[in-house]
Amino acid sequence: MATIEHVAELFQERIEHDAPKQMETARDIWSELPLNFFYLTHADDTVDIVVTSIAQKVAQEDGISIPGFAMKNLQALVGPKTLVKNAIRLVFLTAFQPPSS
Repeated sequence: MATIEHVAELFQERIEHDAPKQMETARDIWSELPLNFFYLTHADDTVDIVVTSIAQKVAQEDGISIPGFAMKNLQALVGPKTLVKNAIRLVFLTAFQPPSS
């Protein structure tokens, strides 16, 4: 089951892969910075791709699917100016499935 810590790890891995120099500059405050610090070019589209792929990875790992409307809402809520920590929280909440009783 997805945890917010795991979602944060996925974001960190993705950003380190996509923008290693910016991540090196950011160091320990990477999650306090907006996504456009890391994704400067075509930021709107790039942020949608990053957030969608992380959400889909979390869902796949948990064996669930995220409805299209939920993914569209996630993309609408997370933009280039969104702080990474807030994007992490929104992806987690989008993919979270409460345990069944």
